[in-house]
Amino acid sequence: MNELIIGRRGLGKSTLARTEAHKINSHQIFFDPGDQFHNVDRKVSKMDDFENFMEAFGEEDGAKSISYVPPPHSNVEIAWDQFATTLWDFTGQHDEAASYALVVDESHRLQSPQYINDWLDEFIRRAPRRERGDKNPIDIIQTTHYPQDLNRVSWGESDEIYFFNVMHKRAKKAITDQFGEDVTLQ
Repeated sequence: MNELIIGRRGLGKSTLARTEAHKINSHQIFFDPGDQFHNVDRKVSKMDDFENFMEAFGEEDGAKSISYVPPPHSNVEIAWDQFATTLWDFTGQHDEAASYALVVDESHRLQSPQYINDWLDEFIRRAPRRERGDKNPIDIIQTTHYPQDLNRVSWGESDEIYFFNVMHKRAKKAITDQFGEDVTLQ
């Protein structure tokens, strides 16, 4: 499952992302550059702590959730690359309990209409998918502020899209360009 949640700041994107992630999978992993996800089992800002958590991921019964918050003033894309590399390696090395919902908050910081981060592209296109019946699926939920900031890969691979109060003229145009004039926003 790939979902997009789009809307301005403060409208509930992160709340919906958390709710959807919990609904989809009992294990949730958050890339959280805005430090928005507080109700998690573990919150870390050091890659070593994230790696240690992942080593124990799925060993105990019950839900597991972690929020990785990049250190303050760090380059978000470099932090994402380190996070994504660790996560991809974990996914490839563990047969058990490797299924999870991945929430990429503020995903516009990793893409534009002309560019998408290589790791974001890899997760969106190549991660095991529930819809195909793949073993240990990875469900991806992205949040972003404006639809015009998204790359065509994010649009094209999405199964569900949620819009929060998208009223700006450029935002409406981006939605119309993506879905045609039959889409009406009120």
